[in-house]
Amino acid sequence: MRIAKIVVSSGLFLILLWPRIGLSAQVRTTSDSLYAVADSLYRMAERLQQEADSLAALSDSLADSFKAAFPDETDLISDDADDIYTEADRLLADSLITYARQYIGRPYRYATHGPNTFDCSGYTSFVYAHFGIRLSRSSSEQGHQAKHIGRKHIRKGDLVFFSGRRISKHIGHVGIVVNPDTAGGFTFIHAAVQSGVCISHSTEAYYVPRILSFGRVINDQRQSEVAADQQAEVQKPAAKSSAGSTYTVRQGDSLYAIARRHNTTVERIKQLNGLSSDNIRPGQRLKLKP
Repeated sequence: MRIAKIVVSSGLFLILLWPRIGLSAQVRTTSDSLYAVADSLYRMAERLQQEADSLAALSDSLADSFKAAFPDETDLISDDADDIYTEADRLLADSLITYARQYIGRPYRYATHGPNTFDCSGYTSFVYAHFGIRLSRSSSEQGHQAKHIGRKHIRKGDLVFFSGRRISKHIGHVGIVVNPDTAGGFTFIHAAVQSGVCISHSTEAYYVPRILSFGRVINDQRQSEVAADQQAEVQKPAAKSSAGSTYTVRQGDSLYAIARRHNTTVERIKQLNGLSSDNIRPGQRLKLKP
């Protein structure tokens, strides 16, 4: 039996009604008391001291709330998604997409993960790995790894999951959101079978019926990655000057991780070192201060 929630606050009723047999609901009042009611509008109205017709009318104008109650039967739009997105996250997403674009045109090849050929999940894992974020190898595993978010919450750098050639509810393809638009669409970069690494739009006929869900790994992993970097810093001190004005790049480092550790920004490091891209290499010495 599925459960829907009806929130009652300051006279506003959010009613999730669906033509199902045996649908139950929960009602939360302004005093935060929670109790269950059956699927009868009359019984709901009786308890809430409202007219049944009023409750029924409100349900039509709040149809979107159904998506929050039954995300598995929609495009996984969630009203309670954590939409925390910091300036550091935005800068990382910008750098990630800039790096991802460098591989546009590289051909698709099944079970490869760059740098010369990619399959879809190989490409996403390759791009994220450059910034110290480790993704699982398959698109379905990445779908379980990422924190699910609603379509209205998507940001640049989020993952978008699709079914494969056969339309189903099973993940078979993955890409990275490039730019969401105000109309609910978005562009995404991915390794496509026919085109290789390219940028596509969510409104393209092939992708519209195949979009399944969205996931975020940027701010979900940021704290754990920073903590791991800090631990590595303790275990293996980097070669820095006594004034802490330079840093020697280690294997697996990214400009984002270095900037976080040293309380600076990616753009500042690039400016000080004359870098035109986010690419760095082990052994490279970077100025952190003028």
